[in-house]
Amino acid sequence: MPAHLSALRRTHIGDLAVADAVALAGIDDPAAVRRAWRAPLEVLHHMPHFNVDGQGAGDLACGRATPSPGGEQACGLGVAARAGRLVALVRCDNGWLRPLKVFP
Repeated sequence: MPAHLSALRRTHIGDLAVADAVALAGIDDPAAVRRAWRAPLEVLHHMPHFNVDGQGAGDLACGRATPSPGGEQACGLGVAARAGRLVALVRCDNGWLRPLKVFP
């Protein structure tokens, strides 16, 4: 019996649900935006996290690799943070964190 899909709507991406989003018409409502806001590290909780020191954060911010704090040799993609703040998305490679995207 033939079948076809006439519509497809994504309702979740990981822990984020469309039902929790702010509609475009409500984007000017500070209370609605505050309720829906998720901190970057909260959204990226599923990725390996690396807490870097000041030197490591500085290196990553300038686009330089820094030694992995735990000496991990390979973990794929991860998140580098300093004092609870997202510093960079990184690739862990041979004991080094290599920045892919840096957040000022």
